[in-house]
Amino acid sequence: MKAELGEEFESEYEAYLLINEYINWYNNVKLHSALGYKSPTEFEMEYFKSLCTK
Repeated sequence: MKAELGEEFESEYEAYLLINEYINWYNNVKLHSALGYKSPTEFEMEYFKSLCTK
């Protein structure tokens, strides 16, 4: 995780905040080529929606 964020944390609380911010970005904003350039959250929502329409 340190390599991803590129910094050291001054406290556990700062680490907690930055890691949660990164996880939110990774799951809700970052587009993944393996998921058809969708975020994991968007991909998952479309997947479950497709199950309901079958």
